[in-house]
Amino acid sequence: MSNLTIVIPNRSRDFKIVSRSLTSINEQWIQGVKVVVVDYGSTPEYQSDLNSLIASLRNIEVILCSTQGQLWNKSRCINMVLKTCVSTYLMVCDMDMIWHPQALQQVLNDASAKVNYYQVGFLDRSTTDSYNNYETAIESFKSSPEATGIAVFPVKALKEINGFDEFYHGWGSEDTDAHLRLEKAGYEICFHSIREHNGNESRVLFKHQWHEKAYRSKLSSTPYHDMLEQINQSYLQLTKELDVYKANISQKDNWGIIPLNFNYDKLENPDVFLTTYHIKPNIAALIFKLNTLKQVCVSITIYKHDLENNPRTKLKSFFGKKTPVFIGSVKSNQLILELLINRFRNCPYRYNYDVKTGEINLVLNIID
Repeated sequence: MSNLTIVIPNRSRDFKIVSRSLTSINEQWIQGVKVVVVDYGSTPEYQSDLNSLIASLRNIEVILCSTQGQLWNKSRCINMVLKTCVSTYLMVCDMDMIWHPQALQQVLNDASAKVNYYQVGFLDRSTTDSYNNYETAIESFKSSPEATGIAVFPVKALKEINGFDEFYHGWGSEDTDAHLRLEKAGYEICFHSIREHNGNESRVLFKHQWHEKAYRSKLSSTPYHDMLEQINQSYLQLTKELDVYKANISQKDNWGIIPLNFNYDKLENPDVFLTTYHIKPNIAALIFKLNTLKQVCVSITIYKHDLENNPRTKLKSFFGKKTPVFIGSVKSNQLILELLINRFRNCPYRYNYDVKTGEINLVLNIID
């Protein structure tokens, strides 16, 4: 049985960063350590290249998820490894980290009944681009105890709280949420900053490589909710205020579900095709109806109505005459994505939203 399992979530991270990170782990691998990369929805071409890269490295496994066109869900990446984990400890690490040559041994030395998490040194762009070795890559600044992303958990403890909360989509807050709930469950949380070695200050154990932020551009059609980070932060605040430490209760304990390819294959051949417009009653009815469906794959296209920006329509509305209640594509996008997060996050789906035309396309395989 392995003593430590390391899970590294990934989506479309630059291959120079990926190779540098995985090589730094691979070079110090220790018997009893299992490393699992979970790629959550990078393009099929990228996943093929990633699979080849990992095949060239020893002692690293990969899970490739066909979740292209879905919102990023780091919690699910972690949980699908945790759910079947038989190691004593599970470590969560970001793909953009470079490991100190003795980091893995130190992590194993620190492993205990506590939750241990680590300070990170951040490299700037030029240092990342010109990276040669760990010691000469000087960080611009170091993380504070509020940064909880690089952590080692007792597996028993994480399973006790139902793992990471899979409500969190997009970026941020899921790691802090897990730490708060473990603290509520009675576990001690320990932050490790830079160490002293032979009387001298040593480097941090992990250095973060600079990269562009993974935000959606207006030219992209990938799913994006412009208020999602704020929603995550508000949800985290509720975790702080409520005396609840178990997550994923609303999903009937169906957390850590590994996406199955045959369920995603169905997205290419939906059972039902629907079209509608960005009109308030239409969107409300669509959401209500989707909540009632089971065991069906539905394709939905939502368009801007020709009358939405028509001056005559605006004039009629001004004079109090009956006109459709348009809500706009931005609001429709928010409502549909919130439905997917809350109700259908374990279901296969493909989603795209064209900001310029306002068109939304969703194919959803309702398997529960």
